Amino acid sequence: MSPFLLPAVDALEKLRSGEVSGIIETDDGFFLVRCDAYEPGQEPDFQSVQRQLKEAYTRNAFAHLVDERVAQLQKKARMSPRNPARFHAAVVDAAYEIINR
Repeated sequence: MSPFLLPAVDALEKLRSGEVSGIIETDDGFFLVRCDAYEPGQEPDFQSVQRQLKEAYTRNAFAHLVDERVAQLQKKARMSPRNPARFHAAVVDAAYEIINR
């Protein structure tokens, strides 16, 4: 979060639903903050997010491995694709198809 907004955020955290802060003066300007609604955050338990975490980790690990492999292949290759981004996307698509067979 931008340090510029920290005084406004601090004031907002002290308000209840429907309340309006006083004028908040900073070196950079003025703020007036209103809390429309307050919904406390909930920290999910591990069991409820385990599947999503596993999927996100798998996607990230796969993307990292693909990037490494493409870099290895590019070092060995004696070609220069006109559009490296398009080439990379085609390699990723092909790898994804192979894995999901």
